Amino acid sequence: MRQSENYPSYVSSVARALSASSQPLTIDALVQEVCGERPTNKSTRSAVYRALKQLYQAVPIGPGQYGWLSHLLMAN
Repeated sequence: MRQSENYPSYVSSVARALSASSQPLTIDALVQEVCGERPTNKSTRSAVYRALKQLYQAVPIGPGQYGWLSHLLMAN
């Protein structure tokens, strides 16, 4: 088993962080959440952005801030 298989994917980590949060999260907060689940390196921020592009439920709500679609819809 490769070492990376011991950790959740970036997509899974970002989805978990956003879906668990009732409030939108900044990129910095998402990176911090992902760092709690995976080893970090200089490309972690880029990997979080790539993960956000793969998640249709991750909705940009402002510069560098993302919310989880179902939470945003329920808030309105």
